[in-house]
Amino acid sequence: MALRVLLPYNLRYLQNACQTASDPKVVASVRYSVQSKIMELLSESPDIQQLLLDPIASLNTADDFREYLSSAEMHLAEFPQLTEKQIRKLFPKNKKLALPDLSVDYRFVTYLGWVDISSTKLFIVYPLDGQVVGIEGKYTPTHKKSVCFLCNRHSETALFTAVSKARPAHASPDYYKAVGNYMCLDSRECNKHITNVDALEKFIRSVIGT
Repeated sequence: MALRVLLPYNLRYLQNACQTASDPKVVASVRYSVQSKIMELLSESPDIQQLLLDPIASLNTADDFREYLSSAEMHLAEFPQLTEKQIRKLFPKNKKLALPDLSVDYRFVTYLGWVDISSTKLFIVYPLDGQVVGIEGKYTPTHKKSVCFLCNRHSETALFTAVSKARPAHASPDYYKAVGNYMCLDSRECNKHITNVDALEKFIRSVIGT
């Protein structure tokens, strides 16, 4: 998961340095930083680590980066490909669940998100701690641009609010807690720009109560 998210991001960072920095020392520093991150992410897979590390030393042009990423795709951990039946099981109380478009390139999916316009609900599916989980909540468009808490872009957002299953000790029977945040209207674009899953995982844990 982390490599699939972070490798393209770091490559864009290095490519930008190669194209805009006039000082070779700056490019060398960025290149070293990218290589170090890959070494850290693949510390338990030395064979793949070497395959991905070696070519980075010679990446310079846009074609170089495009070809590298294309060849590296086979090593990017994919989002689990789910069936409609598996997704329905994640939301057993929702008998009229609107299903997402499953014809996506899972290599570049960090989370699966979709909106049911009829119920103004947003659904998110994500592999957390080795298990695929699903959360749902109210989806309220803001009709303005704001910063998405997942990808940190300034974009058209909606307020996503979900009821938390976490209950403090000795809570009253009518205890209720909602958690919410602003996120992109377009989940596909959001996926393209996510560079860190910490905020996503923290939000999901706050909803499911782990």
